[in-house]
Amino acid sequence: MGCRKVQALGPLVAAAVVVASGVAEAAWWKGLNWSKDGSLNNDYWEGFGISYETWYSAGGHDSIDAARWESEEAIFEHKDTRYTVSLSNDFACRNVTAFQGVTGGQMTMDLNGHEFSTVHGSWGFFFKGTDGDIVLKNGTISILKAFNVGDDNGCGNTLTLQSATLAWPEAVAVGRGTSTGNSLVVDEGGLVVLEPSHSCWGITVGQNPGENGNSLVVRNGGIVTNTAASMFIGRNTSGNLLVVEGGGKFYRSQYMHLANVGEVEDTSAVAPSGNAIVVTGVGSEAFVDSHFIVGDGVSSAHTALGNRVEVSDGGIFRVANDFLVRSNGNDFAITNGVILVQGGGFRLGDNGSSGNSLTVAGKSPWLRTSYDFSAINGSKLKFVIPAGGYSKPACFDEYEARLKEAERSTDGGYDYVPVTAGVFFTIDSTVTLEIDALEFSKSIMHATTIPLIRGCGYGNAAGISAETIAAWNENLPDGCTVSLLEFSPNPDWGQKTLMLTVKPYNNGMKVMIR
Repeated sequence: MGCRKVQALGPLVAAAVVVASGVAEAAWWKGLNWSKDGSLNNDYWEGFGISYETWYSAGGHDSIDAARWESEEAIFEHKDTRYTVSLSNDFACRNVTAFQGVTGGQMTMDLNGHEFSTVHGSWGFFFKGTDGDIVLKNGTISILKAFNVGDDNGCGNTLTLQSATLAWPEAVAVGRGTSTGNSLVVDEGGLVVLEPSHSCWGITVGQNPGENGNSLVVRNGGIVTNTAASMFIGRNTSGNLLVVEGGGKFYRSQYMHLANVGEVEDTSAVAPSGNAIVVTGVGSEAFVDSHFIVGDGVSSAHTALGNRVEVSDGGIFRVANDFLVRSNGNDFAITNGVILVQGGGFRLGDNGSSGNSLTVAGKSPWLRTSYDFSAINGSKLKFVIPAGGYSKPACFDEYEARLKEAERSTDGGYDYVPVTAGVFFTIDSTVTLEIDALEFSKSIMHATTIPLIRGCGYGNAAGISAETIAAWNENLPDGCTVSLLEFSPNPDWGQKTLMLTVKPYNNGMKVMIR
C-alpha cells in the first residue's frame, strides 16, 4: 500500500511521494515516536502503509506519545495527559495544528538535537487549543511561514522554548484570531530568529481587537532577534505584555510600537490600554535599532491610554533613534534600571499628546539621551530620592564614553546625573514636579544638593523657565527646593542642571508629598 512521505533533504526539506513497502522503505518515519491512547494503534498506521515495526519506541516505552498524521499535517489532539513526541531523526511536515477544539492539551516535543520543519508551501505552526501547554526543547524548529501561539479563538495557552531555536518564521503572533491570554516563553537558552527579508511580518503580541492579555516572555538567557520587520505590542488591543528578565535579550532592527492604534478608523472602540514592556534584572536587555513609539497610528487622536514601560534592577532598554510618546496618560518608570536613547531624544508629550508621567527611583536609575529630553503638555516628573543619594549604574562608564564621542557637552561639574540629555532639555510650564525625599532626608546631617536633570544648549534654548521653578518650589515637600545651575566653560554651549536641595529630616515632622 502506498503512502505520502516527507523526506529530509539536508538543511532544507521538501515533500515527496514515496511508496512504502515494509520496514526498509519506511524507515525514515522512525524520526517520530507515536502512540495513541496508550498503544501504537497499529491498525490506524497500517492504513497509511506503515507497520508496527516502523515506529521507534525510545527506551522501550510505547505509551509516551499520542498524535495522528493526516494529509502531510501533524495534528496533536490528545487531551487527557501530557505526552511526549521524541525525535530520533530530523522530521518535516507541511503544517502543524495543535489541540484545535481541545481544552487542557499538554505536549512536550523533545527534539534530541534534531530539526522539526515545515516545508515550502506550508502555512506554519498553529496552537489553537484552550488552556493548553506545549514545551519544545533541545533542537531546532524551522517554520517557513507563521508561528502562532493562540489562534482561531484559542485562549490561555502557553508555549515554551527550552534550549530550542525557532528559526526563520516570517511572522510570530501571540494571540491571533480573537485569542486571549496566550503566552510564548523563550527560556533557558531558547532562541527566536525571524526571517531576514522584506517579506517578514515581524512579531505581534495582540494585533487585532479582542486579542487581549497575551504575552511574550524572554528569560533565563533566552534571546529573541528580529532582523527585518516591526514589532507591535497591543495593536488595537489591551493588556498585552513583553517581559525581558533573568538575563534575557530582545533585539530588533526596525520600529517597535507599544499600544499602536493601527488603521482602525473608529479608535474609540479599540483604544489600546494596559499594554506594557518590562525589562528587569542584571543582564536583561531590550534593544530597538530604530524608533520606539508609544501610541502611534494613522487613525487620529491619541487614543492609547494607561500603557507603561518599566525598567528595573539592572535591566537596560536601549533605543537607537527616538523614544517617542504620542498618546495620553502613559507611565514610564526607571527603578535602578537604565534607558539609553543612543541616537535621538526622549519626548514625553510628542505629537500633541498629554498627561504622561516619568518616575525615576532607586539607587542607580539612569535615563540618557544623545540629543534631547523633553517633557511638555501636562507631563509629570517624579523623583524618589534614595537614602544616601544616587550612585552611578554599573554600565555607566561604558555607555557614557560611547555617547560623549559624538557630543560637545560637558559634565557641568557632575559625573553622573539620573536624567541626562546629550544636547538640551526642555520642560514647559504645564509640567508637574513631584519629589519624594523623605528617606533621603532621614539619612543626611546637613542640607545637601543633588543633581536631577542635566542638558546643554544655545542660550535659553535649554532648560526650564524661572517662573516654572518658582511654581514648583511652592508645592514641593517641606525642606525641598529646586534651582537651575548654569555651568558654561564654552560660551557657545551652556550646561544647565536642575538641582534639588534637601534639608535634614526635622524632629519627626512628616514630609508632605504632593
